[in-house]
Amino acid sequence: MRARAAPIALSACLAIVVSVSPAAANVGVYFDSAASLNSIFVPSWAPFSAYIVLTESPVNAVDGAQLAYSLRASHNPTAPVLRISQDVYGATGAIGTDALSGEYVLSWATPRPAGSALVLVSWQLVLTADDDLDICLAEVADPWVSDGMPEIQCAGTVYSVPIVLACFVSGHGDRSAVVNEDCQLPLEYNSWGAAKATYR
Repeated sequence: MRARAAPIALSACLAIVVSVSPAAANVGVYFDSAASLNSIFVPSWAPFSAYIVLTESPVNAVDGAQLAYSLRASHNPTAPVLRISQDVYGATGAIGTDALSGEYVLSWATPRPAGSALVLVSWQLVLTADDDLDICLAEVADPWVSDGMPEIQCAGTVYSVPIVLACFVSGHGDRSAVVNEDCQLPLEYNSWGAAKATYR
C-alpha cells in the first residue's frame, strides 16, 4: 500500500508560505523550459522540444510525480509524431516509452528543488507529416488520490495539481499544448471557468 501522508516532512519539502496570494500550482506542457509557450507552429521533420513543467509548486522540492499523457491529431487517427528522445532528470519508476500515450510514475532519490518552474519530463519530437498535434495530460490509471488530476509527492505527502489548458475550443478542453493550431485565447487562461468568465 502506498504512503498517503507523512507526519514530519523533510526540510527540503516544506510548504512555501508567503504573505501575498501565490499563483496557483499547475502542471502543463510547454515548448520552453520556463513554461511560457504552449502553442507553436513547426513544419514536418523539424525536431522540437516539449516540456512537462510543474509551475508554482506548493512545496519547495518534489521527490515524486505521476501523470498520464496522450498525443493526437485532429484529422488523423494516429498522430504523425515520433519521439526522438526523452529525459526524466534522473527519476526511476514507470517511464512512458510510447510516443503517443502512456504514464509516468516517477520517483527521485534526492528531492528536486521546485521554484517557479520545474521540468518533470522533456521530449524531443518530430512531426512526420504536416498536421496539427494536441498534447494532453491526465490522471494515471491507479492514482495516489483519485481526483482526475496529476500528482506530485514530497516526503510521502501527495499534492494534486491542476492541468494548464491551451486553446479553448469546444470538444478539445483537455489539451495542454498544441502544435500547428491557432490559439484564440492567451496562455493565462488555465481553466475553462477562467475562459468563460472573460466573456461574461
